[in-house]
Amino acid sequence: MTNNSTITPSLKSMYNVPLEMKIILGRKKIKIEDLLKLNKGDMIQLNKNVNESVDIMISGELIAKGELVVVDDKFGVTITETFEN
Repeated sequence: MTNNSTITPSLKSMYNVPLEMKIILGRKKIKIEDLLKLNKGDMIQLNKNVNESVDIMISGELIAKGELVVVDDKFGVTITETFEN
């Protein structure tokens, strides 16, 4: 990621710009027919195993990988790897 000593004043003006972060647990392709058959309690199996890293994305770009954790009855993510694009 970025070293704070290399941040220019013009970059600092962007600090308060909101970005949407998504944590991707897994993916699943499903036909509309099968989607319409889903009911409460049905399970959807994703393409990742429980012990695999989750993807951390901002604006559609993969920026990091991490592991799911539980903190005070809420999910969280511990970052295990970062990427620079």
